[in-house]
Amino acid sequence: MSLKCNLGFHSWDRCKCSVCGKTRDEQHNWSANCEKCSICGKTREKQHKWGKWDSDCKCSICGKIRDEHHSWHINCEKCSKCGKRRENQHDWTTDCEKCSKCGTTLPNKHDWLTNSERCSRCGKTYSEVIADSLNQNGANYELILSKITDQKIFAKIACTNKHRRIIQMAINKIDDQSLLKSIVFSAHEDFAGELAVEKIKDVKVLTEICDFALGNHEDGIKINLSTRTMNLIIAANDFDPSLVEKLKVMLPKIHDLCSTEDTSHGGITYYQFYSEWITAAKAILESVD
Repeated sequence: MSLKCNLGFHSWDRCKCSVCGKTRDEQHNWSANCEKCSICGKTREKQHKWGKWDSDCKCSICGKIRDEHHSWHINCEKCSKCGKRRENQHDWTTDCEKCSKCGTTLPNKHDWLTNSERCSRCGKTYSEVIADSLNQNGANYELILSKITDQKIFAKIACTNKHRRIIQMAINKIDDQSLLKSIVFSAHEDFAGELAVEKIKDVKVLTEICDFALGNHEDGIKINLSTRTMNLIIAANDFDPSLVEKLKVMLPKIHDLCSTEDTSHGGITYYQFYSEWITAAKAILESVD
């Protein structure tokens, strides 16, 4: 030990003397690890910050990683928080090109050698695969839709897609009345149902849809649907007695509602909001009087 160190005049590099190696319990460096000084090796406990609810795998202060609380929901094989990797965790059983758990995609994984219409690995049909490609960025949807022939696939597109033009093109390819009805009841986007109902010819189905829409008469979108459906029923001149009775009960209530000047529906009055519906309902009741 040097004379200076023996006399107590150490050359301190934070917590450690750079000459003799003596340490002191101050000015530690915890930047690389909250629980271990990178200069002298001193340790301490419970200093890492693992997120608000102690639910992260990476310390927000020093960046240290622990092998728990990883996040695999974006990619089954790569933690979105710390980047840790693992193998053979994707699920390709229902789609060779899209993991059913995290949505990760891989190109050209279907096997069409045994059957050109159905993948021998996951069972997806060629039309379903083509339909899935509609969701890819920059997809030529007109070309994609031209390759599909199965009306059930068009109905699935109409029920699940969010783009009005794609939905409209898909519905234009459908004439199966039961599929059109399913779109009205199941589509994610309400305007898909409004487009589908225009192609329904069966008055009984229209009456069923109208009854469904009238049951939700406080919902503006269902008002649109019931108005469209009533106008189609008027054009067919075929009125179900139960629908007529329901309208007899509802019309006075709607009139009472419209007596207020409340503008809670997007800045318009109730009368403006319900005017087309009222016109259609009156037309049906007048037709059966």
